[in-house]
Amino acid sequence: MQRPIHDPQVDVLPQSLLLPLIISQLKHYGYNGAAKYVADIAELPLSFEPSAKLAELSFIGQRTKDALGESSDLQVPTTDVTISASENATDAIGSLDMDSNTKPTGPNPTPDYTTLFTTTHRLGCRALAFSPDGRYIATGSQDTTMKILDTQRLVMQQNESSEERKVVRTLYDHTGAVNDIQFHPNGNVLASGSDDCQIKLFDMNKMHVKRAFRYLPDAYPIRSIGFHPSGDYLISGTDHHAVRIYDIHTMKCFIPSNPADNHNGGILKVAYSPLGTIFATSSQDGSIKLYDTVSSRCINTIPNAHSGLPATSIVFSKNSKYLLSTGMDSVGRLWDMTSGKVLVSYQGTSHQTDKTSMIFNYNEDYVVGSDDETSSLSIWDSRTGVLLLKLGGHTKQILAIASSPVDAGIMTGSNDFRARYWNLKSAIQG
Repeated sequence: MQRPIHDPQVDVLPQSLLLPLIISQLKHYGYNGAAKYVADIAELPLSFEPSAKLAELSFIGQRTKDALGESSDLQVPTTDVTISASENATDAIGSLDMDSNTKPTGPNPTPDYTTLFTTTHRLGCRALAFSPDGRYIATGSQDTTMKILDTQRLVMQQNESSEERKVVRTLYDHTGAVNDIQFHPNGNVLASGSDDCQIKLFDMNKMHVKRAFRYLPDAYPIRSIGFHPSGDYLISGTDHHAVRIYDIHTMKCFIPSNPADNHNGGILKVAYSPLGTIFATSSQDGSIKLYDTVSSRCINTIPNAHSGLPATSIVFSKNSKYLLSTGMDSVGRLWDMTSGKVLVSYQGTSHQTDKTSMIFNYNEDYVVGSDDETSSLSIWDSRTGVLLLKLGGHTKQILAIASSPVDAGIMTGSNDFRARYWNLKSAIQG
């Protein structure tokens, strides 16, 4: 049959490339009958593998169109800066690769961590985040406040009386405990989620302003938040069973259209993959769900990720190949995103709260977590699962852990009201 030919004056994807994408996308959605119909009409084979590539390209195109041709209700603060080597340092930092032909001959050397600085809240420190360039750390507390610390000042050998010189800003705008905080990918906005059922956005460029410039209300306490790598979207997990997806520019909120895609309990943690094509949620119901970013459809569920107990945290590796999860079964697990299998388990600690988490360090050589029984910071070799050390310092359970994206710095927050900044002894500056 005669196939239509596109107008050569219009810049479009050639038909020979678009039709296979359509067939693959339909198969990805499970519409095999529709895929066969298109293949028959176009006189193409049905052998194309299922793929979401067309949806990804459409998402990028729509985002570009919105950025160029449409006004928005919210303008995320931006600055004109030249990216220096230090700001682009994460490009040169290694990432976890379990597919490497080089098998580890043994665990990585035990890192020589020490506490370099401690700051105190009036109640437990429940939330932590590093800025994308590693320059700042934000701490959030049950006392409703947040502090911003300058990491360059934390490595200087100064006495404890100099805390006000290291805490560069304090934010007051919540009326309930701060449960999670995240920096926007451009570093100019800090988002926080709270027991007061609100997500608040703070302008990091206005250092003397203590209040949020925008807020997103919910009917349920906010447990976790996460920005899409583009910065255009934000997801949140609450005590409700459905994940929320916000368009940052319009402030519109969406939830998955299919109720079957929801959890059966409150959501404890949300996370976008660094590639931005999927996001994950972990829940009180013990499951971990993976969603397609474009369609917001659940594409996979791990129903008993932690022996049926709550799955308390999730984080993707930098290459998006792996998902690190933690649960109240006291086991951390590294999942292969392709096979769905557990590659490594991290054991030897006790997890007693739904705030327990594990993270990767900056180059993903180590997994960092906590032991609720001893209130210690725990570090494993990421590839072998060997527990290398436990570090004392906190006197009550650790509720939050964050790792610098550019160096060995780690921050921990605890029920002892303190946040501790850890780094290698070699990082100390005179």
